[in-house]
Amino acid sequence: MSQVAEPSIADVFSLLQSTLKELADAKQSLASLQESMTRNHHKVIQDIEKLRNTTKKHYTKFTSLPMEVVGNIMAWIHPQQVWKLRALSTSFKTLLSSSGFVSLNVARCVPSFNPSTYDCEEYSTWDVVFFAAPTLYQSEYARKVVSNYSAIEWKVPFHSCIPKVWLPHLKSLTWLDLTDCALTGNIPNEIEYLVNLECLDLEKNLLTGEIPPSIGKVKNMRYLRLCNNDLMGPIPSEIVNLRSLEVLSLTLARNPLVPTYLLPELGSLSRLQNLDLSSCHLVGTVPKELCQLEALVLLHLHENELEGPVPMALNLLNLHTCDLVGNPKLQFPFDVPEHWYTDIVH
Repeated sequence: MSQVAEPSIADVFSLLQSTLKELADAKQSLASLQESMTRNHHKVIQDIEKLRNTTKKHYTKFTSLPMEVVGNIMAWIHPQQVWKLRALSTSFKTLLSSSGFVSLNVARCVPSFNPSTYDCEEYSTWDVVFFAAPTLYQSEYARKVVSNYSAIEWKVPFHSCIPKVWLPHLKSLTWLDLTDCALTGNIPNEIEYLVNLECLDLEKNLLTGEIPPSIGKVKNMRYLRLCNNDLMGPIPSEIVNLRSLEVLSLTLARNPLVPTYLLPELGSLSRLQNLDLSSCHLVGTVPKELCQLEALVLLHLHENELEGPVPMALNLLNLHTCDLVGNPKLQFPFDVPEHWYTDIVH
């Protein structure tokens, strides 16, 4: 077998020179690429500024740059600025509204979720920005950040609708408190995706429409507070599927098409401790099934249109508070306890 000759010093020196040349060529290529990117970035920014300037008539031709290059550069711009630029041209709208660009833009500009700094009561600037963002941005932000939240207790005037595209990403959420946040619009049907939610508190907002029947699919719900909104009756029958419910507090405006009754099925919610259906335009009678609520301690049915006899067994419950004021047609076939509030003049 022949032996392989060892490389000479000249061979090693030649190899070293060749390697150094390749490194120099690579460095030069990288410098050229960086210079090209800088020129392209500068050109894009110049063109954008021209389009923003309504006092000058400029016609920008982005066809001189590949759209993927434009997108790569634009993805470094703050999302709030980017989605305003969609109105500049059809090509911009197509590029900046694509899911690929949105994903890249959010990935570059929005910090990743950091569990060590997470506080359910502290909202970030990004939370506010994406709460009312275009739909694709809302969805991507929810996928990247909000999906990690286990609880949300924010107090900020959003003056916008609940972002329904967030809800399918919030399967880990157990607590949602957006009290007094100036929320508008309806409660989305997508509320059913919050499968682990235990508390939904949307008090003191500007919500309208009916309570969606899909809320009955949130089986772990313990606290449901929707009072002091502009919601409309009736009470959805599906609400009795919330077998873990401990607090139910609603305020409902009159529905001109459907009357709102006090559902007899509410008597099956054995864990219910606080039932507040005051100012819900309730009609009809107080159902005897409510007397089955042995855990009930607070009953607020004031300012409704209830009538007829109050079930005698209601007097047997250990009610700390029972407020029936504002229902002058109610009848009491028993001695009303002194701590009850009624229209009866003692």
